[in-house]
Amino acid sequence: MVGSKLKKMFEFVERVDEDFTAVRITSGKFSGIVVVFGRVGFSDEATPEMYFDYQVLHNPKEIETDNQEFHDEIGTILHNILLEEVQKGTFNGVEFISDLDNPTEV
Repeated sequence: MVGSKLKKMFEFVERVDEDFTAVRITSGKFSGIVVVFGRVGFSDEATPEMYFDYQVLHNPKEIETDNQEFHDEIGTILHNILLEEVQKGTFNGVEFISDLDNPTEV
């Protein structure tokens, strides 16, 4: 399960007319920013690294998001979402990426 402290950092949001669920950061420096994750994968190394694509959908305070601090924040959120899915038995697979176009590394 996602820890209660981390769970308070974000919430899932969706629009009726869209076929995806986004994540809204609810606390901290990046509070209010809404992101949607795209492709998620892991390198096939002995200690795999997680890579992911994302898009900022809403940034009401116009906070700078093209930096390592923001990438780390959303990477932590994504990592914990994936862990929860694995624990619940609802995780539907992993993509091992060997040819990385422009991923975000966590």
